[in-house]
Amino acid sequence: MRRRRLACLVPTLLVVGLYFCIPDRRAAVLKASVDRILDQAISEYLHIDVPYNVYDLQDSLICTSTNRCTTDDTSTIVTKLCTALVGKQVLFVGPETTYYLHTLWLDALQAHTNRSLMCNGPQFCTFHHVCGTARPTYNGRAVKFPNRGELVVTNSSIIRYVRSYTLHAIDDAKDGAYTMTTVDKFTGVRVHNGYWLGQARKADVIVLNHGPLPAPVSTYESENWVFVDQPVYIDGSPVVNAAVHATLTRFLPATVGALHVLQGLNSKKRPVVVWHGSWPMDAGCGDRKKRVMDDWLNSRAVGDPWTLYYNAQVYMQNRMMYGLMPYLGGVFYGLEMAERKEVGRGKFAAEYNKTAFVESVLCDGGDALPAVGAELDAAVPAGDDDEDIV
Repeated sequence: MRRRRLACLVPTLLVVGLYFCIPDRRAAVLKASVDRILDQAISEYLHIDVPYNVYDLQDSLICTSTNRCTTDDTSTIVTKLCTALVGKQVLFVGPETTYYLHTLWLDALQAHTNRSLMCNGPQFCTFHHVCGTARPTYNGRAVKFPNRGELVVTNSSIIRYVRSYTLHAIDDAKDGAYTMTTVDKFTGVRVHNGYWLGQARKADVIVLNHGPLPAPVSTYESENWVFVDQPVYIDGSPVVNAAVHATLTRFLPATVGALHVLQGLNSKKRPVVVWHGSWPMDAGCGDRKKRVMDDWLNSRAVGDPWTLYYNAQVYMQNRMMYGLMPYLGGVFYGLEMAERKEVGRGKFAAEYNKTAFVESVLCDGGDALPAVGAELDAAVPAGDDDEDIV
């Protein structure tokens, strides 16, 4: 009788198993297809061999909750950061995510500056004089920008932020993309781009990001994810296919173009360029569902197609920039999303991300900034190969 009952249960178990396994298997196949497309796109840009030690150095900068770069507390880390940045200018360029990172730095450095470092907002950020014994001097009502000699004497440094959604890189402050209201024809969403190349010429460290493209307005009206002139890259998921299209046709050309303009700037010294990744959108923000981390293809965790579209782009951008940045004259730093804790989400996330991102600059308690610059200069010299990429 027991065997008969087990025999009757087998078909039921198979059906249940297929129900749970097929979505996971389908997601794995879809992810593998996306990876092949991205890797092919990366290979088209890599015309020279990048030594693996550059990628090793890049990996060493990634601090996570399980692989912390140093056991020092935040105060010690910030002290070392101020020492490493004496006389230097740090420029953050990107969307609101980049602005948030720059405010985390300001929050961490405020205790070593002995005055408020509150920013006026992403649209009106000027500069922040941090660390050391510096005190602001005024030219009338305006705060005077210190020169490099004053920074060295006062053991201080400068942090700046410029809002740029697409890293628009025309070297003319009067260009219409900087001075006029611009609406993206593809998405129907307003784009904010500030002129940043002038500040980049003087920067010693540049932290960049180009965030995921917002979903086109039409998707909210009809939920149609098949756009005009959009090829079929992969079958089975119109939303992921649309994300691939946005990554290859919008994100990649804009990013590579901006980085090549940056390499060609007439600067006195080569800056250390760091590309920071984007955080995936948290499906729990609206309906308290499971936090989306690596499982960006899991529809039960994602919640809606717009979150999937955003998170798919985050995954694709991070994968591509990890492979491209050492060739394009910089390093990639992926941001880890902190797990939600019972003690309260906002304060924990701010403290965690502040510590982890500051640690990323000073891994193992050493000064990583000169090391990154030296490795890049030695491994990826400027030459004719750079001109092969348009």
